[in-house]
Order: sequence, then C-alpha cells, then structure tokens
Amino acid sequence: MRTWLMAGAAMGFGLAAGSVQAQGTDSAQLEEIVVTGSRISRPELTSSSPVAVVSNEDIRLSGNVNVEQILNEMPQVVPGLTSTSNNPGNGTASVDLRGLGPQRTLVLVNGRRFVPSSQGGVVDINNIPASLVQRVEVVTGGASAVYGSDAVAGVVNFILRDDFEGAEVNAQYGITQEGDGEDYDVSATLGGNFAEGRGNAVVFANYYKRKAVFQGEREFSAFALQDDEDASGRAILSRGGSSSVLGTRLFGPLTLPNGATSSTGVGFDTAGNPSPFRIPTDLYNFAPVNYLQVPQERWALTGMARYEIAEAAELYVEANFINNQVPQQLAPSPLAEDIQVNLDNPFLSAATRQILATNFDEDGDGIADITVGRRLAELGPRISNDEYNAYRVLSGVRGDLPFGWNYDAYYSYGRVKRENRLENDAALSRIQQALFAVAGPGGTVTCQDPSGGCVPLNIFGAGNISQEAADFIRVGATNSTTIEEQVAAASISGDLFELPAGGLGVALGAEWRKEKSAFTPDEFLASGDVVGFNAGEPTAGSFTVKELFGEVLVPILSDLPFVKDLSFEGGLRYSDYSTVGSVWTYKAGGEWSPTDDIRIRGLYQRAVRAPNVLELFSGPSQDFPAYTDPCDAGQGPAGAVADLCVAQGIPRTQLGIFEQANSQVEARLSGNPDLNEEKSDTYTIGAVLTPTFIDDLSITVDYFNIKVKDAVGQFGGGAGNIVSLCFQSLDINSPFCQAFTRDQSGNIDIVDTPNANNASLKTQGLDIQANYALPLDGFTLLEGDTALRFGFLGTYLFDYKFQSGPGLDEIQCAGFTGSPCPGPGGAVTGTGTPEWKHVLSTTLETGPLSMRVQWRFIGSMKDARISTGTPREDVPVPKVGAVNYFDLGFQFMASENLTFVGGVDNLLDRSPPTLGDAQVQANTDPSLYDVLGRRFFVGVTAKF
Repeated sequence: MRTWLMAGAAMGFGLAAGSVQAQGTDSAQLEEIVVTGSRISRPELTSSSPVAVVSNEDIRLSGNVNVEQILNEMPQVVPGLTSTSNNPGNGTASVDLRGLGPQRTLVLVNGRRFVPSSQGGVVDINNIPASLVQRVEVVTGGASAVYGSDAVAGVVNFILRDDFEGAEVNAQYGITQEGDGEDYDVSATLGGNFAEGRGNAVVFANYYKRKAVFQGEREFSAFALQDDEDASGRAILSRGGSSSVLGTRLFGPLTLPNGATSSTGVGFDTAGNPSPFRIPTDLYNFAPVNYLQVPQERWALTGMARYEIAEAAELYVEANFINNQVPQQLAPSPLAEDIQVNLDNPFLSAATRQILATNFDEDGDGIADITVGRRLAELGPRISNDEYNAYRVLSGVRGDLPFGWNYDAYYSYGRVKRENRLENDAALSRIQQALFAVAGPGGTVTCQDPSGGCVPLNIFGAGNISQEAADFIRVGATNSTTIEEQVAAASISGDLFELPAGGLGVALGAEWRKEKSAFTPDEFLASGDVVGFNAGEPTAGSFTVKELFGEVLVPILSDLPFVKDLSFEGGLRYSDYSTVGSVWTYKAGGEWSPTDDIRIRGLYQRAVRAPNVLELFSGPSQDFPAYTDPCDAGQGPAGAVADLCVAQGIPRTQLGIFEQANSQVEARLSGNPDLNEEKSDTYTIGAVLTPTFIDDLSITVDYFNIKVKDAVGQFGGGAGNIVSLCFQSLDINSPFCQAFTRDQSGNIDIVDTPNANNASLKTQGLDIQANYALPLDGFTLLEGDTALRFGFLGTYLFDYKFQSGPGLDEIQCAGFTGSPCPGPGGAVTGTGTPEWKHVLSTTLETGPLSMRVQWRFIGSMKDARISTGTPREDVPVPKVGAVNYFDLGFQFMASENLTFVGGVDNLLDRSPPTLGDAQVQANTDPSLYDVLGRRFFVGVTAKF
C-alpha cells in the first residue's frame, strides 16, 4: 500500500502531530512508524513537538533533485548554503532551521548522525541523493535530550529506502527558460530478499550533474549595484563595483602634475598615463564572471542490508560513498595592498613618476610607498575547486524482546576528505619583487632581483601585465581537510508496566562519539602570501563525548469525560565532553485530548551545543566583510568622532576629505579553546484539530519560543560591528578600538574577530498547518478515484532578535533583511527573515495522474539598517515587497512499471528583488529568492 504522509500534496508537509495516514479508500488506517523527536514507539503516532514530513513523491513532483532546495522552501527554514552560494560559499549545501545557524540543526540519516562535511560540524546534504530518500522528517525546537549536541534549532531526519525488491531506474532533466542551468540526474536501485525473506539487500547508484549560470547572464545581476545618492541627495541604487580596477588606482587625495588636487586619486590608461579617478564610472564591475548557479557533479553509491540471524536479533549494515565536486568562480584577484615602486622604474610615464615622487616619496629615497587597487585580470578569474570524498559505514543489531521491548545497538565510522584547489591567485612577495624593475641592456626591462625567474611587472594600465609576468606572480594552492566521526550507541525501549490509562513507556541508552578533523593549507595560504583568496592557518583538533540518556512517557488518564487522553513525557541526558566538561539536557511536556477532535500539546526543552573543532581550534584566517568607516568624509565625522579618527592616525587636515578605499575590510578570525557550551531553552505549545465531522481535515497551530544564550560568534559580532562599536564608545582604549589598526593611507587594515561566547539569539512565532482531502465522487478524468488535496504550511515570526555581545543593542531581525542581522551560522551576511512565509499546494489526483499547483509566498521586508537607527530616506531600498512564486508539477503512472513526471517551477518567471547593500550576493539574496527564472523539468521512472 502506498503511504501518503499527510502532506497537502505538493510539499509533503506532514501534520505537526507527525501523523501518517494511508491513502486510498481506507484513509483512517494508520501505518505505525517511529516519529523523529523521541525514541519511544507510539502506536497512535503523535508527538509533543511539531513535526513536518516531506515524502519522496513530493520531492519528485517539485523537480528538485537536491534535497536542500525543497527544504529551503519550508517556512521554518532560513536558507543556508545552496546551489547559488558562490561568495559566500564552500561547495556544500546546508539546512538552517529557524535561522539559528546550520551548526545548530542536527542532521540524521535513518535516525543516526551523518558524518559532517566541515570542521564546523555541518552536514552537506548534497551527500544525500533525493531519489534515495523515502521521506524527510523535520522537528523544530531543541532536541538535545533525545539526540545530543547540535539539536538546538531542531532535527532533520532523512529516512532512506531500505526494503526494496526488484530494479528501478530514475532519470530527470531540467533546464531554464534561458536555455541554461541544465541539470541531469540518473539513479539505479537494485534490491531483493534472500534467505526466505529473512534478509534484504539494496544497492543504489546515482549520478548528478548541474551546469553553471553566470551573473552576467541575468539582467538583475549583470552589474554590481551599490547604495548611492543622486544630485539632490536622494538615496538611490547605482552601478558600482570595486576600487581594485583593471588599470590600477592610486587613492587620493593626490597632488597632480598641474598642481591640482584629486580627492578620488588617479587611474591609468593603457599607455600608463594618469587621470583623475571617476566614481562610480571607473569602478570595476566584478559581477559578470561570478557564478549565479555553481556547477556540480556528484557520484553516489549506497548499500544497505539486513539479515535476521535469530528471532530477536537482526543484523544490519549501511555503507555510503559520495564523490562531490563543486567549483566556485570569482572575478580576478584584487591587489589592494601597500606596495613599493622604484621611481626609476622604466614602466612609469613622466606624469606617473611625478605623482609618485610628489605624493609617496616623503623621505626622498627614490622608493614610492603606495596603496593600490589593481584587478589582476591578466591572470584570469579566481577558481576554487572543491572535491569531497565521503564514506560512511555502519553496522548494528536490533530486535524485539519479550513483553514488547526492543533494542538497537550500532557503531558507525564516517570520513570526509576535502581537496580545495585554488587557481589564478597571486603571491604578494612575487608581485613586490617584480615591481622593482630597472632598465636593462638594449632597451630591455629586468628585475632588480632576478632570482626565481622574476619577470618585470607593469601594473599601470589595463592589459599591461605580460603573459610572462602573469605566470611569474600566479600561484595555485591545494588545501586539504580531513574529518572523521565515530559513534557507538545502544538503546532499549518498551513499556515498564501497565497503568490504568496504558503502558508506561521508557527508553534508555548510552552513546559515545568522537569528532576529529584537520585542515592543512597550502604554504602560500598559510603564510598569507596571497592576494586573491583568504589566508588561513592549519586547524586540527578533536573531542569526545560520553552520554547516558532516558525518556519516559506516562499515560495519566484516558477515555474519560473531557479527557480522551492525558499524558506526560520527559527526557534527560547526561553528557561528558572532553572540552567543556559535564552538561545536562532535559525535556518535559505533555498532551491533553479532551475529545477526538482536538489535542493540546506543550513541551519545554533545554538543549546545548558544544563548540566544534573549528570554533575551538581554528588558526587565524581571513574574511572580508562589508563595513562603514565613520571617518569617511561621507559620514561627516565631527566632534568626538573626529577626535577618535585623529587618534587612530588620520591627519586632522584629511577629515572631510578622507574616503574609505573599499566597502570590505579584512577580518582576522581565530578559534578559542576556552569556549563554553551554548545553552538554549525551547517552549512550544499548540493544538491539533482533526474534526470528526469533516473527513480528512487536520489543522495545527503551534507557538514556538527559542532562546540561545552564550552563543559562539565573532567577538563584537564581526568586523563591521566592531568598527561601529568602537566609535560608539569614543574610547581608543576600548576593546573594540583595540581590535583593529589603520594603514598608512588611513584605511582600516585588519580587524581581529576571535570566537567568543558573547552572542544570543531569540526567535518566537506561530506555525500553522492545514491539510484537507476532498473526494470528487462521480468526477473522473481517467480511470480510478478522483480527489483534491490541499496542503498549507505557514510561519509567522513575532521576533527574531540577535545580540552580538553583552550590553550591546539587541537587533530585531524579524521582517528585515541585510546586515547587521545574522545569516547562517550567526555571521553577519544579511539573510532575510520575513515575518510571514507560507506554502499552499493543491493536487488533483485522478487515477494514475496527479497534477499539482504550488504557491510559495515570501513576505515583505525592510532593510535591517532601519532597525538600528538609519533614517529610512537614507536607504535606497527601504522595503522589499512580498514575492509570490507558482509551480506546476505532474506525475503520470503509464503502467505499474513506468511513471513520468514533469513540471514548471517559477511559472510566472518572477525575478528576484534587488537589494543594494542589503544583498547577500548577486544584488539579491539568491538562497531565499529564485534567481534562475522559469525552469522546466521532465523525468521518468522505470521498474523491472
């Protein structure tokens, strides 16, 4: 019998109760499964935590062959890294429940931990092929008492098909309306029973390929947009870009050969002649060569088997291997550094030589000390190729014991090896060596220091770097990361004894886990002798945890007037970490059903998250977040702010003239082995309505409140916040002012942002779900029964608040997008969190044909800077309107052995809103909004 997971057809979102109903004429029949969120089996399949379910059929109808795409459409999920995550991005895909960070969402496969793909403990859900998934169960809210660390925001449990007989081949193809962004997915499954049905084995193979789409191939992302103002001072969006330009920029103010002053500095033509730099006309448009959709190629092989060796003992094994390759591409390396040039350099024109001598050779030694902005386009675009090889093996034994008890014990080992190959970067040391050029014999130009095959470098003018010079300064890097996870666990559950209202259910268990990882960077990356990619130092470490846990389900009353059912549940887990020591997590709640039509439920959970290897042990690394310098002339520094600018090294004569060179600043991130565990408290209370007088109708409403304290984040909330907090303190000796320095041009050089337990996150809101099946008796398009099925899932946020440190302002992010609101992981990346999101789906099922229309709604949002005091009129896009997407899908069973699927996503070809400085990348938020436009997909499943 086919199982329908109470989904409202399209998205497969199940009842918050976790109910599972059988589709067909006997829709009230229940199929017994264990619902994620508890280890105690419940024949009535209810849960005190909100649970949503996505089925394999719904994944097929959506056309999504990577699971993160369909999960990110759920209102409870704030999109993390996806197929559109190029910068920021790391070649993985993540899921982020409630926007609390992917490291606070625990990912399970068949109820067990899956090996993470990053040192931050985040599982790459690209490693879980959608066609192998039977269903996905999503539990929102803390679940550490049941599953241990990391389940702060909730749990995503992927249930794989493990009982298959026969052979099946799936193939799917998708393409956008523009004729690009193609993806191909082919999988084969072979399985069967053996030993007279006592055993079953399944082998699954999958190949997936996705092609790239560049930002230059969509109108909204073809030019880098920035906040600006028109002649009247009105805030607008304008074409902008980077001050690291094709032909080099020297930053102003500068005295020109004619005696005039250029506040914006100078640029250079192809002949090397200087002219005043024009903003924004001469800025470099870095957007077109960046990926809008990153390409991907994945091979996956999975094997599962089980064999009943005795009546009470079934052996089972799982084995997974995944090869996943995801490149990223950025604009050519920017050279934005302090460098030196000898004034007798033969590449210099007379005018350039005079500018350098007048403005940059104060000691008259014939060496100009300059800060340049130069795009090294002659080296080609920066390419980061990530290849992940992941494997996991698991073996265990489970079985039923007398008196209705059962047990499960297993051991798993997982390992991920990531090779990150960087191309077309440049070594700063080689650049400096090649810039000291002198005239050689016969009109040639040579390096003062010819060692290492040095080739003279001419950076003054676009295209003036020779191929030989480009090859000399070009460097690549190969960085490797190894991650290992071991888990040994055992549990037993059953009814301890009978009470008048039913059996008192308990579950007891123990678990041991070890996480170990090491990052080994290339020597260039580790030394910081690179200009295009972020430098990073080695990171290695490990931790272990030993745990004991227990749950109890106590039926208190049943089958009484106004008490159809009353029960209590509780859970307790003791964890002993080698890093943070002993911690306790627990839960308590219950359910009350006054009648068959309504069930009231509530739950409190204390959850923890121990810091991961990256947070504890990471060596210093680079990041380049956006920031605003209060000393910039456009900010109008005056009074105590101006005094602080002067104290930091900016001459008072430059106040009102000085302009920050770039919109990004270098941040130096590092681990902290003294971190403590994060703590969270989750409260949920809700109602489940299943009116007996309306068949196949269910409505659930759940209130959630989650608070995370001592959250691990960057000191001060990140580089941009540190600069802002420094100028709020107006004290050069404050820890925020001491966290950064300025270079000789007055620009902020490096901001130190080590990890600290100084942040907090709070979110509260309502989840609303409704599912209804309407039989259409007498209406038949094709042979068989006909019905309409409706599914609705919406989330309304009352609050989503972020505090970057004790005593700092708490920022309201519900209904806002952009910095300073946190993105995935708590980083200030500006991911949008609308107050209201929903998915409404309607499916017509008539015999072998299912046709679905889905409406995805993303509510309006304001620029987050408004929530922190920026006047609305100073923001070019103060509000982003609501966005609606409509998708169509169909499934047709031509025979028992042949099924076709197809559809159109983003039917109305809705373009994403442009966000200016509130963007994540590509002038918008590409993980939240659809950036590819209308997309078509077709697929076929053949069974043999």
